[in-house]
Amino acid sequence: MKRFALLCSVALCSACAVSITSLKSSKNNKHSTRRQAKGNHLKAGSSMASGGTVIVDQNWMVHYKELEKKYNYAIAEDNDIQSDGGRFRVPQRVIDHNQDLLKAKP
Repeated sequence: MKRFALLCSVALCSACAVSITSLKSSKNNKHSTRRQAKGNHLKAGSSMASGGTVIVDQNWMVHYKELEKKYNYAIAEDNDIQSDGGRFRVPQRVIDHNQDLLKAKP
């Protein structure tokens, strides 16, 4: 009987001594999220090209020029835009400028 009481008390004490903690990950699991702005610059018919340029279609160019005129803000890199058989080879700086113009408030 003493042996049974000892086993019961050991079992009860060991069950009470257990604590629950969260496991810490060894990796830094920060998830980055990226939301795309409205009016994303890579429209249908656009593709990346070599040399830090993007190939865009005529509709993109028309919209870009309208934005520049609306905000009266052209950049020097506009001179580096090259026509390429109905499409245009545009420097990345122009793409970035277009994104800035899209975010501008009138």
